[in-house]
Amino acid sequence: MSAVQLTHSNGAINKAGQRIRDGEAKADDWSILRDFRDFRAFGLFELFPPVVRALDGLAAQATCRVKRIRSIVRKLKRQSTMNLSQMDDLVGLRVLADSQEDQSAAIQSLKTHLNIPKAKDYVSQPRADGYRAVHLIGKQDGSVGEDGFTRTFPYEFQVRTCLQNLWANTSEAFGEQVKEGGGLQEIRSYLDELSKRIHEAEVDGTAGSNCPGLRTRGHLQVVTLLYDRKSGTSTVDQHRDDFERALLVFSYLEEQFLNDARREVALLGFAADPNILDTSELDELTISHVRYYASTGFPALPQFLTEVLPERPRF
Repeated sequence: MSAVQLTHSNGAINKAGQRIRDGEAKADDWSILRDFRDFRAFGLFELFPPVVRALDGLAAQATCRVKRIRSIVRKLKRQSTMNLSQMDDLVGLRVLADSQEDQSAAIQSLKTHLNIPKAKDYVSQPRADGYRAVHLIGKQDGSVGEDGFTRTFPYEFQVRTCLQNLWANTSEAFGEQVKEGGGLQEIRSYLDELSKRIHEAEVDGTAGSNCPGLRTRGHLQVVTLLYDRKSGTSTVDQHRDDFERALLVFSYLEEQFLNDARREVALLGFAADPNILDTSELDELTISHVRYYASTGFPALPQFLTEVLPERPRF
């Protein structure tokens, strides 16, 4: 599963996570957290090929990301009973579809091809903030320690329509506080209305096609990205399939900008043919992670939404 050797027990990982959550972390706890995150990250190279096979021939696009240390810590503090060893989105895969019909087809195929025992339907029952998607929780076996003992780890798919993804990117652009249930009431009301308008348009068919031509083919290629919130610009470094180098660069950038609220670091993956990889392949990331490529930090909304929504709040 991994080029990184994991020697820590579940108990040691969970105790480190608890101390980090409580603000009582020791130096070794941060090393355990990074080791565990990196171990899980390398598992993407085993996860991605069956995802590509599952989505073959469907109008869907698959990308993936590795969770930032800062985001892991925020989630530990937000969900006080969660064990670090069972955090299901340390590695995350995102599948985009053009319509809810395509979304359902992708979900069914993923369930057929992979070990996915659990699903969370946030489309028919959205979160309180308006978030809509279907989350699939899969299981992946990994060899741990010198004796190769097998453990099972969870991972998460976010299966969204392109408009659901547009809402999520808009919400993220307002900052972590909104995602965690805070922020200005004006912003929360705007996002709630945006979510409702998108869902209504998708159900009644007036949304139309918003990302035609989606497909998933080829092998996992990775990039590191440094996003500047103030200027709305991203610096992208392509690593092709050299995941080890990408993870080293990602970890270095994380350390450099750990307490810098202006800059955001990401390690992203997408499917492409490594023999013909060029800058046009990166267009996939401008759909799945659109806010990193929007000069204002906010994705542009289609006209049928801007005509009925109030002006986007400033913050």
